[in-house]
Amino acid sequence: MNLQGALLSRSSAFALTLAAIVAQSPAFAQDAPGASAPAAVQASAGAADEGGDIVVTGSRVGRKGYDAPTPVNVVGDERLKQLAIDNVADALNQIPSFRPINTPASTFFRISGNIGARTLDLRGLGATRTLTLVDGRRFVPSSDDGTIDINGVPSMMVQRTEVVTGGASAAYGANAVSGVVNLILDTKLNGIKGNASYGISQRGDATSLFLGLAGGTDFAGGRGHIIAGVEYAEEGGIGPCEERGWCKKYVNYVPNPGYNTTTRRSTNGLPATLVLDGTSFVYNENSIVVGARKPNGTGGTITLGQQVLNTGATSLPNALRGKQFDSAGNLVPYQFGNYLSGILQQGADPTQPYALGLSPLPLMVPTKHFSSMAHADYELTDAITASVEFMYSKVVGGPTARSAPLDANIAININNPYVSDATRAAVLAADPAITHLMINSSSWALGSLAKAKSTVNTYRGAFALKGDLFDTWDWDAYYTYGRVTSRVSDDNNRLVEWNNALDVVSAPAGLAGIAPGTPICRTTVTNPTNGCIPINLFGFGNISQAAIDRYIVPEWQTRKFEQHAAAVNLRGSPFSTWAGEVKMAVGAEWRRDTAVGDADANTLAGRFIAANGSALPFTKTSVVEGYVEVAVPLLKDSAIGRSLDIDGAVRQTHYNPFGNATTWKLGAVYTPVEDITFRVTRSRDIRAPSARESSPNATTIQLPLPDPFVGGTSSQFVVTGGNPGLNLEKGDTFTAGVVFRPSFLRNFNMSID
Repeated sequence: MNLQGALLSRSSAFALTLAAIVAQSPAFAQDAPGASAPAAVQASAGAADEGGDIVVTGSRVGRKGYDAPTPVNVVGDERLKQLAIDNVADALNQIPSFRPINTPASTFFRISGNIGARTLDLRGLGATRTLTLVDGRRFVPSSDDGTIDINGVPSMMVQRTEVVTGGASAAYGANAVSGVVNLILDTKLNGIKGNASYGISQRGDATSLFLGLAGGTDFAGGRGHIIAGVEYAEEGGIGPCEERGWCKKYVNYVPNPGYNTTTRRSTNGLPATLVLDGTSFVYNENSIVVGARKPNGTGGTITLGQQVLNTGATSLPNALRGKQFDSAGNLVPYQFGNYLSGILQQGADPTQPYALGLSPLPLMVPTKHFSSMAHADYELTDAITASVEFMYSKVVGGPTARSAPLDANIAININNPYVSDATRAAVLAADPAITHLMINSSSWALGSLAKAKSTVNTYRGAFALKGDLFDTWDWDAYYTYGRVTSRVSDDNNRLVEWNNALDVVSAPAGLAGIAPGTPICRTTVTNPTNGCIPINLFGFGNISQAAIDRYIVPEWQTRKFEQHAAAVNLRGSPFSTWAGEVKMAVGAEWRRDTAVGDADANTLAGRFIAANGSALPFTKTSVVEGYVEVAVPLLKDSAIGRSLDIDGAVRQTHYNPFGNATTWKLGAVYTPVEDITFRVTRSRDIRAPSARESSPNATTIQLPLPDPFVGGTSSQFVVTGGNPGLNLEKGDTFTAGVVFRPSFLRNFNMSID
């Protein structure tokens, strides 16, 4: 079971948010497009005090700025201009409550379907637990994890973004475990606006180009309004890590070889795990000897520095320890670094060009995207307005890459013709029972593996109605359809046949067309026509081009995600109490998400050593849910306080195939005196497994894993995949805060939550 590393059966988090709006800050307010499209910000207390109740993200009922029980942070387009940032996601990721884990500058390689994606991760609980909305409506996912790529929404058309850093599933449904990000579009734009920018780093890289144009106008005598906008952005990226000094430090975690796990004491006075600069793996193009194997499977030992990597009954003589092969297959000294632990060390042999296994990789992935949208609304009657909306975007990410091939503990037969006679004689003289040498090798002459590029197309359409009902009620209804198609192309990945080609023997007499003594694959002895091309790991660049062409081949994967969603919401005041109007919102939603993906024939057949892509079996999730939210005032200008409001919501959800769930929230807002307000909210939230998490398919990646209990680091193949038996995930959130609005400071509001 894999839920982004670990499935949260019960997630709790404490978030601290500080917001201050000082001296003539503008109040961003507009006519709410219905209960599902919140339109106000926390800063707009002044506007609200004039009598206009507004809908704030996190609540479906009308609220007044800072009086909402759940804290809301706001990033308006003015803030983007001040920061000279063209992308909304980049601006949001500067807020401490976000963890920018999936951006072109933070993830140098991923194969999840959208290499150039910008996703949002609130409070570090994973982007799958952050619900992203556009005008209060869901957006079609663009990855197997169900995450939303913000590149799909033109930043030019976003008027502001409201962020609720707390559970909001009762108000907006599943996936709001860590919070909600609501992108609110400027659907009332009049006139034309444009934006153009270009940037470049002082190193001459990381170029960025942004072009955007948007406009809007009334029609039909003011009964209708239409807007449209397009934008194009291109980022040049940054090359290998070594182009920046701070990255070239190669910081890594190394188990202390002087730490005794039994006594839990250190012989060198250092902790069990060391954080060191200049780390590297014990690999080289010439193959590093790390051990030997006998017919019964026991190992002779070759000591690397002070660390014995393989234990056995017999040790090899000092003349064979700590050696690497040269291009002729002879053993020559290898210069080890400090704190050698398994295959990880501080420092490296001078012949290693960089930190093999960690480089050369792009520090920032080049990306480009085009996005566009059009929106029109029309007053059908004085009480009913209809709107239509369409968005299209294309995001291209890459190329990016993984490091050069790493092979750990390869068994090289002592009679391999690429091993020199002198080496063979020395090994057998030490122990005639040795049959294989166990070596580490990095074929860095081949360059990077998995040079991948992704292309993602997103289409989304929406139709909505909204209107007034009686004097104190309004309603809205909408239907949206979204579709994402993506393809990831990977130029080179190694086939499993690579391993067969490492087991090389001298051709015996009698093989048709093959001269005796010619290096061939062992499998060719019994099947002379199998086409196996032997691989020579010894020496830089000794792998033949014919072997490269045979064993390193392209791979690809495709994806198609579709989403249908419909909802109806009703909001109003059914009656009043002694303290004011009781506010109520009620609604129902239906949603269906499907996902399916294909892959190349080699991936489907499991022919890669470590496939970067995978097929995605067809998955369908259908959701039917209904909710009700009520805000009840209990105090107004009383002896024990100026106001006290209780806010509660409950949502009943049926998932096919994950079953039923009930989410809820309960909050209170208490103002004892005019200058100070206290608020608190408790909520229960849910999240459904994503397509990746519920898929039975798995992918395999190779990672260096430190093990402090044995005092070493080894290279391991790690399998990541899903589990069709997963159930709904539950999370609990508690938020408390205080709002200061001192009467002696004009237009000053501050909240700490």
